[in-house]
Amino acid sequence: MSSDQFVSIILVDAAFVIELLVRYFEDSPSDNDRIFKNPWMLTTIVPDMLLLENQLPFFILEDLFDASKVRVKNSETERPSMIKLSYHFFKNVVGLQRSEDQLNHLYRGRTFPPLHFVDFIRTLHLQYLDTSKAGELPSIPSVKKLHQAGIKFREESSYHLFAIQFHNGTLKIPKLEIHDDTELIPRNLIAFEQCHCTDNYLSDYVFLLDKFVNTKRDVDLLVESEIVVNTLGDNNNVSNMINKLCKGVAPHQRNLYFGGLADDLNNYCKKCRNRWLAYLSQKYFYKPWAAFSFFAAVTLLTLTVIQTVFVIISFYRQ
Repeated sequence: MSSDQFVSIILVDAAFVIELLVRYFEDSPSDNDRIFKNPWMLTTIVPDMLLLENQLPFFILEDLFDASKVRVKNSETERPSMIKLSYHFFKNVVGLQRSEDQLNHLYRGRTFPPLHFVDFIRTLHLQYLDTSKAGELPSIPSVKKLHQAGIKFREESSYHLFAIQFHNGTLKIPKLEIHDDTELIPRNLIAFEQCHCTDNYLSDYVFLLDKFVNTKRDVDLLVESEIVVNTLGDNNNVSNMINKLCKGVAPHQRNLYFGGLADDLNNYCKKCRNRWLAYLSQKYFYKPWAAFSFFAAVTLLTLTVIQTVFVIISFYRQ
């Protein structure tokens, strides 16, 4: 295509995106609005906006959007920036939990705007990173093996993806909702990281999930612990989806973000005492009647041994 045709396509796409973000921010669509009055339209548009190959350079949106000249309904004094409009639009789509004050502080500290929407979402996910957790790439046990070693699973109250903590035999993981479009966002974030970024933190996160989840049983345990919310129906579908995400992904061999966490989990699983206690708990104490049967058997065995000892003593006394 000619240069003029290319510029025309960019202009039309950028104008559409800006109009969409402004109308979403206003939250008061007219009765004849072709998108917001037809909810299925938005669910069709958003995936296209998150595909890496569809990204418009963010500086084009900022150049075309003049905050000083755009009057937003229900906001007489506020002149929202393109950053704020983008955040308001995507926060519900991808589950962002950063406040707008933190958002402004984050981008004031950067000397450049995000490259595009995928870069924008990635940057907002990379909050409160603790790089001291990084380490070499170890073997990471599955959720089933961690459960067999006595590790308990709890939902982490933070919605921040990287707030995965292990302390005193309890592994806390932020809630993960699985639905039809869940695969789209991490795939595009991973593709962007693998091709354009030095630190592949989101790739490391998905790599950790892939090691945690090998079979349907792993997903069952996470669902029972209320860490995973599965709207796909079959937990086997969740297992397959997570396993496919890491195909072709190359984690950093010496600087995996969750390397320290993996070492702590491995060290806990290696202790025989933890495995034996977990076996007893899961085999004999998972229900009250099972525990009662176990204690009854132990009591009966103890009384039998005592009786045998008394019989032997009586025999020698005679």
